[in-house]
Amino acid sequence: MPDILSTLVPQHPRLFLPAGEEQRIRDTIASDPLAASYFAALQAEGEHMLQAPPIEHKLVGREPTYMYMLSESRRCVDHIHTLALLHRLTGEPRWAERAIFDMLTAARMA
Repeated sequence: MPDILSTLVPQHPRLFLPAGEEQRIRDTIASDPLAASYFAALQAEGEHMLQAPPIEHKLVGREPTYMYMLSESRRCVDHIHTLALLHRLTGEPRWAERAIFDMLTAARMA
C-alpha cells in the first residue's frame, strides 16, 4: 500500500485550491460562459454573506443536540469557504476580512 502522505503537495494551501490554480480558474471564467455564470452566482452569494449578521453563539434546544449551534457552525464553514475562495480569485481584501472575522467569531465559541 503506498504511503498517502508522500503524495501531498508540500506547499500550502493544499486542501481545496492548490497555490497557482487561481489564474487557471480566472482564465476559465473569462473564456467559458457557464463558468462565468457560476462565478457571478458565487459573487452574489458572497455579497449576501457580507451583509448577513455575524455568526452567533446561541445554544438553543436541549442537550446534547443544540441544533441552532449546529446550523450556525455550518453557516460559518460555508461563509469561510465561499469568502476565502472569492478572495483568492479576486484579491479583494473585503472577502478575506469577513472570512477572518467569522473564523475568529467561531474560535470564541469554543
